[in-house]
Amino acid sequence: MRSPILFALLFANTSALADCPSLARDLHTRWSARQPFDVPVLTHGEATCIQRQFEQLLEAEHGAPVGYKAGLTNPVVRQQFGADAPLRGTLFGRFLLEGGAEVSASFGARPVVEADLLVVVRSSELMKAKTRAEALAGLSAVVPFIELPDLVAADPKTLKATGIQAINVGARLGVRGRPVTEFTEASLGAMAVTLERDGAVVAEGRGSDLMGHPLDVVLWLVESLAADGRALKAGDILSLGTLGRPVPPVAGATFTARYSGLGDVSVRFAADTRP
Repeated sequence: MRSPILFALLFANTSALADCPSLARDLHTRWSARQPFDVPVLTHGEATCIQRQFEQLLEAEHGAPVGYKAGLTNPVVRQQFGADAPLRGTLFGRFLLEGGAEVSASFGARPVVEADLLVVVRSSELMKAKTRAEALAGLSAVVPFIELPDLVAADPKTLKATGIQAINVGARLGVRGRPVTEFTEASLGAMAVTLERDGAVVAEGRGSDLMGHPLDVVLWLVESLAADGRALKAGDILSLGTLGRPVPPVAGATFTARYSGLGDVSVRFAADTRP
């Protein structure tokens, strides 16, 4: 016979999960309006439920996903949010803008700017990759990328890993540069990155910030997707995580991310309130 305490705990968890659709709808409504969402304290199961329903609402509005993002791949950022592993979010085509785009400085409820890195999947064979060499062979291009995440929460300092998972790992917008097709395992690992605001460096990073090597993030995403019954196909896009620290957008400023051996990409922030 179950103890009253155990029964109460099970009932409480079931009630929270039963409210998952309502929380996901509220999150989507506020996300769409660029208004803060009061992210509750969540279990992993609750966060997964909300994220999946939120993704379905985004897909209905923005079309089928074009790839995935890895979040908290930088150990410093991961420690900041009390996470013991990276997180995975879903990317949609309308989220991705071309280099030089102008974006509202208030593009989200809690907007930030990050130097990131995109890779393009060569074929579904990438799902078989177990080593860095196999991951490298499964990619057709590397793309300089400024991610424009939205932390959404009324107070981002209160966010925990499960909250970040629920908000689709903050996926909102991003600006991509020109694809580069010549790259090696060594060049990606040694890559140096700077994020500049109107020419002044505001953040710095290296390829090794990403789980030790960018290709290790690719392997983690492959494993994560396989465990969830998902697969990659040719042309899918993977965002590998933060290179350096996130910084706030500034109206009227131009941010440029520069990557050794890969080129650069820029975004300008307008003062208006439209994305």
